[in-house]
Amino acid sequence: MKRSICIYILFISILLPLPSFLAACDPEPGPQHFPPPAVPNPVFKSGYFEVHNSLNGLPCNRIRSVLALQEAVLAGTEGGGLMVLRDGTWHAYTSRTQPAFPSETVTSLAREADDSVLAATPNGLIRITNPAADIRFDIITRPTPDGANILSAVAAGQTIWAGTDAAAGTVSSDQLLPFKIEGDRQPTGFGTAAHHDSMAWFGTSLGLYCAREGMLVSVPFAGTDIGWVQGLSPFGEWLLAASSKGLFAVRGNTATDILPGIWTTCVAAPSDTLEALTSALNPATNQEASEEGFGSLIAQNQESMALLAQMRTEYDRVSRLYQSGRAPTWEDLIAYSENLMKLQTQVIVKSEPLQRGIWAGTQNQGVVMFGTDGRRRHLTVSNSKLPENRVTCVSCRDDGETWIGTYESGLLRYTRYVTSKSLEPVPVWQKDALTMRVIGEYLYVGTKGCGLQVFDVKSLQQVAAYGPQKPEGFHSDVYTIEADRQARVWTGGNAGVWMLDDGGWHRFTPREGVPADTITCIEADADGRVYAAGGADCPLSQQLALYTGSTFIRYEISTLKEILGRQGKAASDGLRAMQMGGGYLRSFDAAQATQALSLFDPNPAEEAVSAMLGTEHYLMLGTRNGHLYVFDGEAFKPVSVKGTGELMRLAGLARKAGGDLVILGQKSCLLFDGQTFTPTMPPDPTIEEFTSLALDQKNPDLFWGSFRTIAGSGGIALYQHPLWKVFPMEKPVRKLVISEPFGFLLTPDGVYRVML
Repeated sequence: MKRSICIYILFISILLPLPSFLAACDPEPGPQHFPPPAVPNPVFKSGYFEVHNSLNGLPCNRIRSVLALQEAVLAGTEGGGLMVLRDGTWHAYTSRTQPAFPSETVTSLAREADDSVLAATPNGLIRITNPAADIRFDIITRPTPDGANILSAVAAGQTIWAGTDAAAGTVSSDQLLPFKIEGDRQPTGFGTAAHHDSMAWFGTSLGLYCAREGMLVSVPFAGTDIGWVQGLSPFGEWLLAASSKGLFAVRGNTATDILPGIWTTCVAAPSDTLEALTSALNPATNQEASEEGFGSLIAQNQESMALLAQMRTEYDRVSRLYQSGRAPTWEDLIAYSENLMKLQTQVIVKSEPLQRGIWAGTQNQGVVMFGTDGRRRHLTVSNSKLPENRVTCVSCRDDGETWIGTYESGLLRYTRYVTSKSLEPVPVWQKDALTMRVIGEYLYVGTKGCGLQVFDVKSLQQVAAYGPQKPEGFHSDVYTIEADRQARVWTGGNAGVWMLDDGGWHRFTPREGVPADTITCIEADADGRVYAAGGADCPLSQQLALYTGSTFIRYEISTLKEILGRQGKAASDGLRAMQMGGGYLRSFDAAQATQALSLFDPNPAEEAVSAMLGTEHYLMLGTRNGHLYVFDGEAFKPVSVKGTGELMRLAGLARKAGGDLVILGQKSCLLFDGQTFTPTMPPDPTIEEFTSLALDQKNPDLFWGSFRTIAGSGGIALYQHPLWKVFPMEKPVRKLVISEPFGFLLTPDGVYRVML
């Protein structure tokens, strides 16, 4: 008997996270209720961006050089010495550390050999050996009497070339032997060096120079002045030059500007991405290049989808045994579990690769990436996680991982997954909390018994507190917090609805149309609608009310009947005020009122609303027992369980940047494109329930979930198709909210802040 119970539990735990792949059209609402999203595709279809700065462990924000090796990442700073990232942790080396690094500033970094790197500094050229393990520093060149500042270096074979403020040459013994400069012109700032076409090349204030037989020779380009060259990167038979006049692709005596008029400061690319340059040089063929570039991505993604289909077949095989009344054998369940794990591992290997191409940093306009798919992507502070628009350096690994340095705001990393690091919680509020939300620079915490507490997101200092005495009659228990497009703060709790605007707090109770004395859910959409939900064990329409500008109006049948009893325009105006006369996709059929009323709210007793999502076409509502509804202006329409599977409880609803909806149930997560529900892969078999959903702030095509485990612990997880990245915590996490770069966790004993 005991063994049978174990088999049943294992079987249920395996099947619950896997809802079926079915369209949401049986019988309603069908695809016509969910128009495809009319929003642009995300800039990057794969990969994740993360900021490294002084707030999350970076020793110095003033980045002057970066070098991404397979085994470590090195970053040179101004004033903070050398920084090395090993095993997810940054280590700083200065004159005061052990081992001591000889300089406080590193202007450039270059690979010398498999285990060594050259660092150009004001104190000379320094060799860095074994950066990933027992790091060692050796001074190669001593400072010259005139204090020559080494700006750049490059190695080929046994030869090292280096550039200073006023000269460039080879390194011999511990000295830099400068080359003679051909002609009468005197370039300065030999700040970048590269080895290309069997020669050393230098970027200077007067353009490109190359080393030939002990001479520095200016490289002329017919009719083209390429300006001050600040970055060089060999690229097959081409040399890429980032300059004050653009980004140039140099071959022989030809220089083609692929980013005209933009002051570029640095450039880098993985070695096998020449198709990106081909597309950049031939804009007319970009569409063709895009199709070719995406071909490989699509092919690899199809492999992942095929593996997921195999997982579905495994599920169906075991499920059929159960549905036919035959209990699956222990061997069936073990085989299913083993196959599931094996296929999951293959999906990890086959998951979509990073998007690759040429990355160019600019003086004040962010970073531009020329992709192998033929597309040009522009990242700035306003549209990405890039912490600053002044970019100083960039470095790429061959797998596409890219590091971007900024003048005084740290580093941006483009990588396959977030860094695996431990989340160190900092206490914010150590009493019983019920909900929370970040609005602007403040964290609003809804508590049990202590009203609403407000904290500064950065300093964590408490800036305000509201309870039953101030303002009089305010909630003691706050269950929901929302902000609308007018920057008004809405709270729901055991004292109805309270709204804070420039004039102070305003209260709304059932006398003002609020659906219940206790409000548990508020939703404010992008079009200005504000909904409040409260109550349970009654029709859904009785649990919902809409703010009209001065009061609330309930959706219950009696309200509709009263409006329909009005004459002419008064009736149509009343329906319009409830978004039932043109506000949403459909309108209430007043001409067939009796029939329309009979279909308006099909369930006579529904559990409490636990999540709402307002869109331009409809309001989606989820309940505590896992039922999903759409209010489209005509009626409250249940979404078929054949599409969603058993959700058990709605933990969260959100809309991604690409337009797809994210539906988070108790044990499952679905993506909905307007016609089809697609389940994500379950993150961890030990998860007892998901508790909340949060979009990643600067990359809203990604999202996070919080959870509680069977053992009573918890955590948070980031979903990046097709996998979850799980961050376990000692305690259950009841809610997660994000305010870049922070995450706030609500646990049974209070609220904590972590660095994401």
